[in-house]
Formats: sequence, C-alpha cells, structure tokens
Amino acid sequence: MATRMYALGLQLAAAKYAPDMVVRSYDFPFEITPDIVKRTIKRLKDTQFRYFFGVIFSTVHYNPFMTEAYRQGIAGTGEHNWMFSDSVSTSIFLDTFEVGSPLQLASLGATRIGAVGGVPGISRYDLFLESMNDLGRTQSDINYIQSKHPTYPSEPNHKPLQIADDPRFFEKSSAGVVPFLYDAAIALGLAACESTKNHAYFDGRTHLDTFKNTTFDATGLFR
Repeated sequence: MATRMYALGLQLAAAKYAPDMVVRSYDFPFEITPDIVKRTIKRLKDTQFRYFFGVIFSTVHYNPFMTEAYRQGIAGTGEHNWMFSDSVSTSIFLDTFEVGSPLQLASLGATRIGAVGGVPGISRYDLFLESMNDLGRTQSDINYIQSKHPTYPSEPNHKPLQIADDPRFFEKSSAGVVPFLYDAAIALGLAACESTKNHAYFDGRTHLDTFKNTTFDATGLFR
C-alpha cells in the first residue's frame, strides 16, 4: 500500500509540474519469484524508456531486479538511468559487488533519492524540532524511550535498538524522522477536528477517510 501511494504521489507531481512527462507505473507482489522479476523487467523494457525510478526494498528486491535488468539490456548500458527511493538502503551502493558482474555493472551510476520533510524557518516546526532534539539530553528521557522499544525475549537473535550506543541517535532522527512526525501529528489532529464538525464522536474509518482528504501547509492550517 505504501509503495503504491508513493508511486501515485510521483504521478500526481508529474501531472502538475511536468505535464509533458510520460509516466507509467508497474507494481508487483512483495514476495517475488524469478518469473515475477523477469516479467516485471520485461514490461519496463517494452516501454523503451531510459529513466526508471524504483520503489523497492534493498534486502529482497535490489539484487534480483538489477541483475535481471542488466540481462535484458536496460541497466549497465550507459544509456539507462536508474533511481531509487529511500526504501533502498545507502549501504547497497557501498557493497563490493564482483567487478564486471551483472550486478556491479547495473549499479554503475544508480542513485538514491531520499524524501525530505519539514520547512525550517516556520516557528511551529522549529519548536517541534528543538523539543525532539532536547529529548537526548537527559538520561530519564533516554530510559523512557528505550523502555518503549520491543525486546522479544523469546527471540534470542533479536537485538533491540540501544539509544545509548549511538550518541547521534536523536540528531539523526531529527533530520530524517521528526519532520514526518510533525506532518503526521498535525494531519491526524486536523482530521480528528474535521471528523467532529457535525458529530460528537467518530470511528476509525471516519478518521482515516477524513485524514486521506486533509490538506494543509506547515503552519497547520487548511488549504
């Protein structure tokens, strides 16, 4: 669902800001098979496009898809350009692929585009960001947040995140996560207010439907 909404957002943006751009979207199940990979890459090849943007996951999708893209002649050619969302980890591009292998050649020139949220300079956003940064300055705050992380004692191989082991935890979270938390909190609040305009109470479905139709700017006001 999330990947489809991401793709839809790209199509809507292209329609608004680059109406002459031709955009096509193809999806596939998360659990892939070699046949699914071949069919999906063949569909991309048949478009005769040279620019591709993949909303895929590095742990299960990147290697098989990019290897097949090379085999079908739409990656590693010097003429085809591959870009990926931040669901592909930056570590993918740091992997040492065998020189000359299909995967190494297909990855040459590939780029990753990370989503960025928040607009610095807006007082409410700046205050929210400052408050989140302050969380890492007291041990009691760190202990409280740490207590909310799942431990899964029945899973001996699970290693819970240890905030204390990463002195830049809050700094990195502020840069990549907090802006979206701000937007999510404002959107949920505005949707709740809108849901109670004509009713004293609302259920989860009403809240979700209203949330999906809520548009606002970073000051938290309806547009």
